[in-house]
Amino acid sequence: MAEIIAQSSFNVKQLMIGVPDTITTQIGKRDYLLKQHGMDASSIAKRVKSLIVN
Repeated sequence: MAEIIAQSSFNVKQLMIGVPDTITTQIGKRDYLLKQHGMDASSIAKRVKSLIVN
């Protein structure tokens, strides 16, 4: 869906959220790793808020 929107003439803000394409050297519990990679609920909420406000 994101690809279709990006190629269209729609004036819609979109936020791509996904796992970074990197190899991590960090180990830990799931919640810790999500936070470290910006994939926890709080980090995602901040990115969404930033998109909406700007």
